[in-house]
Amino acid sequence: PEVVRRCKRTEMSNSERIWKDGHLQQRRSSAKSSRWQRRYIQLLADCLRVYEDESMKRMRHQIALNTVNIVEHSDVVFELARRHDASNTVSLMFTAEDVKQAAGWLKELYWLRYRAEGGGVFGRSLADADTGGVTDVPRIVSECVSFLSTETCLGTEGLLRKSGQKKAVSALRLAYQRGESPDLTAASAHETATLLRIYLSELPEPVVPYFAYANFLTAGQKISLGDPDTELANLQGLIQILPVENRNLLKLLSCLFHMVQQQSDRNLMDATAIATLFSSSLLSDDNDRLLVNAEMALDPQPRGLAVSTITALIENYERLFGDIEFEQVIRRSVTPPPPPSPSPATLHLPQHQQHSASCVPTLTAGSSASAEIQKALSSITRLYREKAEESYALTRELVSLKSRLAACAHCQRHLLEVASEKADTAPPASAMAVAAQAAPRPQPPSRQSRAARPCMRTVIAELSDRLRGLQSENEALYKMLLAFNGGTGCGGNGAAAGNVSGSDTSR
Repeated sequence: PEVVRRCKRTEMSNSERIWKDGHLQQRRSSAKSSRWQRRYIQLLADCLRVYEDESMKRMRHQIALNTVNIVEHSDVVFELARRHDASNTVSLMFTAEDVKQAAGWLKELYWLRYRAEGGGVFGRSLADADTGGVTDVPRIVSECVSFLSTETCLGTEGLLRKSGQKKAVSALRLAYQRGESPDLTAASAHETATLLRIYLSELPEPVVPYFAYANFLTAGQKISLGDPDTELANLQGLIQILPVENRNLLKLLSCLFHMVQQQSDRNLMDATAIATLFSSSLLSDDNDRLLVNAEMALDPQPRGLAVSTITALIENYERLFGDIEFEQVIRRSVTPPPPPSPSPATLHLPQHQQHSASCVPTLTAGSSASAEIQKALSSITRLYREKAEESYALTRELVSLKSRLAACAHCQRHLLEVASEKADTAPPASAMAVAAQAAPRPQPPSRQSRAARPCMRTVIAELSDRLRGLQSENEALYKMLLAFNGGTGCGGNGAAAGNVSGSDTSR
């Protein structure tokens, strides 16, 4: 059946792309006395198809998504209810095996049904988020932060920590899933903060992407151990390398957290408490395991390193970001957003931030080499991200192999202990049994072929060497980015950019 399904998929056009398929229990909503029946479901971009079984020989129903609304009855039961203005369609109810399966179906259904209205935002990537045309961050985040940054909410005790009423939070979530704009002023600060926490926790990837996870942890550890001024400049350089949507969201959240911790005497929420709450959503690994990095060996707890890094982002927000225009956007002011590439003179940075202004890439329009340098800078940044993502994937493979090797070693030790116990308690064997045990036995073909395979330790050693090479390349690329930023960001008169020759730019 799997081969038949793949063949049928290849015959479909792009407009009939299958977003999700699988088995669900289904029955008609109007016939409440009918039994639940196991059906094979296919979800396409504009419709949902219900087949008798996986062979897809008989189609029972085909529902256009724009003619139904999604209604959740429980954690595993949901309904595609027919709209009042729709005709020639039916209402169907579905039951999943567990909560995880139901959440996967609902995520895709909400996205395909309400994406035209800006809905289906939960569980989608930042690239698919609806910004509302006002800011460069998801609309749900900007509206929640705008409400939470008011003086009344900032003074609420336990802000960002206490949970709101479950029914009210579910209603707000459903409104955003359907593309509506709920009135957050009618909700409490705890309900809005809970909605924000849920949205961030359901992102497919943390705000700081996986490829930058190790570098951010290393920077956070160096801030706590070394010179804060120098390491904050390096952390600012790492922030500039992030994708635009991740960088803007990190900036917005850091500003909110900075404003909350300034009112810690009223809301009892300091920077460490906030970082502990949001560390898994902002800076985390997929399974929170320690990456293979020699500089991180000083602290075996990566979660503690993540908390300290986020704490540094919150406490040093003005030094790392600093421009006041973004705080005005948070408060939903009518002032236009800042230009895409402002010069250091228009940023009005504080005095203590002038030393790190070189980490922001700024080019002068009158420079003859500005276009070439900007093109080279974007190429180096793209190459750095690709190398970092490859390094991260390789690290995950190494962690998996090492865990498997440790499990094999544990099993071998257990088998040896069991064999030794049996040998101690076994009765004395006869001479014929001893001779039979001493006779050589033919080795099975599977074991012979297994012996010819490369040793797992050899594979781990090769992957470790490759990972060290990638890390050295990443370090060289990062230094090159800092050199480009420092050469183009100091002074703002284009003198440094003009001194770069064509050969250096191409290199």
